[in-house]
Amino acid sequence: DSFNARGGTGYIRVVGHASSASTRLSEARRLQINFERSQARATAVMRELVKDGVPASKVLMDAVGDAQPVYDTGGQGENGNRRAEIFFQG
Repeated sequence: DSFNARGGTGYIRVVGHASSASTRLSEARRLQINFERSQARATAVMRELVKDGVPASKVLMDAVGDAQPVYDTGGQGENGNRRAEIFFQG
């Protein structure tokens, strides 16, 4: 609805994130898994936006793994790092 309220112009950027909570994996494996998780989050949000009527050509998607945490690592803060963010552009 917000996209259409803006006249359906510009783009919606969806950025998927993951937490870095897993310490039992090698660094390379953790990075790979977290990237895949963040990509899956962004893809799920993108699909819902398209299902709700946003043209697929207007949705941009990024996945950043655990590279951009906003909450302290460890404990309950990690849950907030498992997220997808939506931005309106142009």
